[in-house]
Amino acid sequence: MESIKRFFYNLITDKNKSFYYRPLKFILWALSLVYWLALWARDAAYAVGIFRAKVLIGAKVISVGNITVGGTGKTPMTVKLATILRGKGKKVAVLTRGYGEDEYNMLKSYLGDMPVLKGKNRVRNGIKAIKNHKVDTLILDDGMQHKRLHKDINIIMMDTKNPFGNGYLLPRGILRDRLSRMKEADLCVFTKTPEDLSILSRLEERVRKNSVISNIFYTYHKPVSLYDIAGNREVPLDFLKNKEIAVLSGIADPEYFKRLLERLGAKISLEFSFMDHHSYKQREVDGILSVCDKRGLKIILTTDKDKVKLCKFFIDKPIKLFSLEIKIEFRKGENDFVNRLLGIYTR
Repeated sequence: MESIKRFFYNLITDKNKSFYYRPLKFILWALSLVYWLALWARDAAYAVGIFRAKVLIGAKVISVGNITVGGTGKTPMTVKLATILRGKGKKVAVLTRGYGEDEYNMLKSYLGDMPVLKGKNRVRNGIKAIKNHKVDTLILDDGMQHKRLHKDINIIMMDTKNPFGNGYLLPRGILRDRLSRMKEADLCVFTKTPEDLSILSRLEERVRKNSVISNIFYTYHKPVSLYDIAGNREVPLDFLKNKEIAVLSGIADPEYFKRLLERLGAKISLEFSFMDHHSYKQREVDGILSVCDKRGLKIILTTDKDKVKLCKFFIDKPIKLFSLEIKIEFRKGENDFVNRLLGIYTR
């Protein structure tokens, strides 16, 4: 199954450029037209009032989402927003679909006693959060495509390394929505930005052309700590300096994770990359441990997203599993961003 997923991912991202796969790409393109039509019909139904978004009384709704498949930092941003708003005295709950448990587990581990409700029916969970937890704020993790619930502010996350993929909708490309969806966004957050923001000028122009967004905010992924799974303790980031390690991940952008580790001084000897939301099997992990043992490696680094699924395989193992905690930080304009958020409470 993993090999099939990777094969199709390489097709829709055009990493596989072989002439022999052109007929299959044509079929995927035709299916993407069907998908476009379905999106258009749904949007039209809401536009003319056939369907209506539910307005929840008693809580403001903040949506964090994107228009591409995976890897933009929606869940870390959700954590940041929830933390900021709780610090401002708001009573916050997070609503997530919890794909493959990954995002749900991350949210629960970071947000502690803050309510995190998982499920496809966000309207029902929103009502439940207001009634049972007395919240005044609901954050939709991955809420861009969710139209059943009225949103007070819509935040679109955009990976500056690959904002639109090849420009095609699923299943021919990585776009999960039409570019016109950007017109519904109130705020745009660029993620994985370089220090020199001037090189993003063309992307900024394209975003403004396809939306009514005036303010764009710039963020980056900041490593904050390492966690020793077996030792149940945090260790400083400089622990990685000049250490030979293996990297194990099942995320949308393993290359970016790898570069973060290299910037911390790690020497990556082996890399094991699986598809996003991968469910690890005992035989896979045993194989990875065997290869690492033969290479004399004693440390495997994984993501916060993967650690919950992997820790059970590393009990009493001589090779230690560490995870890297990453947070989203603003390069500039954080106060303006927070003020825009707080503005919804005065409407």
